[in-house]
Amino acid sequence: GAFESCTALTSITIPKSVVLASEYLFFRCSNLTTVTFEEPTSLTTISIAMFYKCTMLTTITIPPNVTTIGRAAFSGCTVLTSITIPAEVNNIGETAFQSTGLTSITIPSGVTSLGNYAFNLAGSLQTVTFEGTSEINTIGQGVFKNDASLNSINIPASVITISGEAFYGCTALTSITIPENVTSI
Repeated sequence: GAFESCTALTSITIPKSVVLASEYLFFRCSNLTTVTFEEPTSLTTISIAMFYKCTMLTTITIPPNVTTIGRAAFSGCTVLTSITIPAEVNNIGETAFQSTGLTSITIPSGVTSLGNYAFNLAGSLQTVTFEGTSEINTIGQGVFKNDASLNSINIPASVITISGEAFYGCTALTSITIPENVTSI
């Protein structure tokens, strides 16, 4: 939590030499609007709650080489409307994008783990796209719970389990395609 609650912090450049970002690094930096990663980055993980409740952060591009987006990494970033997730990401942690302003999300084909409640309460989320031949085998507990704007989704053929409350409260959901490989809902 090196910069925790630094409310005067408005922008940050993370040097390419950084290999580890501590948990809660920019936790509740409520005026942070711009995050730049120098490339090529050595960073492989967006750590637990790294940008939690950065309520002015509207857009971010996660750099290549990042493979993990930690638990609650962007949770509470209520005006975060745009994020680019690189193809290298294979793990999106629990509540990673909970209570954000995302309107759409593209999940790279290499993602194998989509944590519980990852997009819970993303009230503006309308579109979820799974890229290419997805490797996800489980849609976790409450992943899209209470995403009242989500209107359709095509679940990847690789999915075999859809956990409880995955689409609970998705009142705009009018279309869903469940692949034949699903053995447990």
